[in-house]
Amino acid sequence: MKHIAMISFVLLSGCASMQWGEFDGQRKKMADPDVYDVIVVAVDGRADFGGRTNYRLQPGFHLLQVASSKQGNHGEVSVIPLPISVKPCTRYSFAAKHHSRIGIENWDLLSTGETLMPGCEEPAKK
Repeated sequence: MKHIAMISFVLLSGCASMQWGEFDGQRKKMADPDVYDVIVVAVDGRADFGGRTNYRLQPGFHLLQVASSKQGNHGEVSVIPLPISVKPCTRYSFAAKHHSRIGIENWDLLSTGETLMPGCEEPAKK
């Protein structure tokens, strides 16, 4: 029983001291048919993400290249830069809002939220 308590303490204390933030590009129950997921294409010039819509980032400034999941007739995607300053324990949520149902180039990046990640709550002040 003592081991279980120690393991639980270690796991919980690890959550409270997270040293990363997260990029979340998945839509959140949006009824608008012109809103799409956002895919990470590159982070700080490094590209090899295999179509991921979620990515963990170290705190600090990063330059992401992101694409809308809406594809053109031949599978092409439209990529835009996203400069972001990441805080620890923070999840940044985005979606792609297209201005036309035809074509892929004309879209804006929507910030759909900035939330504190579970397990990172500030301790209660006494």
